Amino acid sequence: MKKITAKVLVLGTIILSCGASFMWPINTIFIHNYLHKSLAVAGIVLFFNSLCNFIGNYIGGKMFDRLGGHKTALINASIALLALIGLIINHDWPAFPIFLSMLGFGIGGTYTVINSSAAFIEGIDRYKVFNNIYMGSKTGSLIGTAICSVIVGIQISLVFVADFICVLSFLVMAYFLYNNHSKLVKREPNKKISFKRKLTPGIGWIILFLSMTWIVNSQWGSNISTHLTEIGVPVGKYSFL
Repeated sequence: MKKITAKVLVLGTIILSCGASFMWPINTIFIHNYLHKSLAVAGIVLFFNSLCNFIGNYIGGKMFDRLGGHKTALINASIALLALIGLIINHDWPAFPIFLSMLGFGIGGTYTVINSSAAFIEGIDRYKVFNNIYMGSKTGSLIGTAICSVIVGIQISLVFVADFICVLSFLVMAYFLYNNHSKLVKREPNKKISFKRKLTPGIGWIILFLSMTWIVNSQWGSNISTHLTEIGVPVGKYSFL
């Protein structure tokens, strides 16, 4: 199995972000306009999607330590694929929120593999690796939202198929190119590692401002999306915007 490289990690990030960007512009619109649920209900659905994504991040990290990056990537990508198959077959209520939460869990664990693998790449500046991964996620979002604007003009449910293709592409790539890091992450059993739990003022400010930023940013994919469609902006043009 080939040794994982920074380019492979960035490519995987682009593919996953592209797939996710087919979904996030239309989630609230789909729940409110097509499933005829209130914005409060849509907000709860998005909350559980984010919560499952968070849980997937955490469990994905635990799996990475015990199983290695290769198996963890395959398992979590497979979970995401099963969720997308469910969405393609049945995207009515209440199947949609169930499969969306399942998708969030699988994608969360998959992203953890990418970030964790980046920490073990040797012979390259890790700061550049993480920066390139971040840029890859934004590039994927750019491509995905632009393509989504075309897809929803044909049929909005096709975004699930487009996301499925992206996750399937990542799964195939992970199978051949994401090597196992289990040997790298095993720790010596007798070696104790101490962590400082004190929250410094600098970290506290970072957490505060990041939280404020994400609270504002979350409005773009929730309230603003339905507001624009209600004033006559088509879903495709909203996604392109």
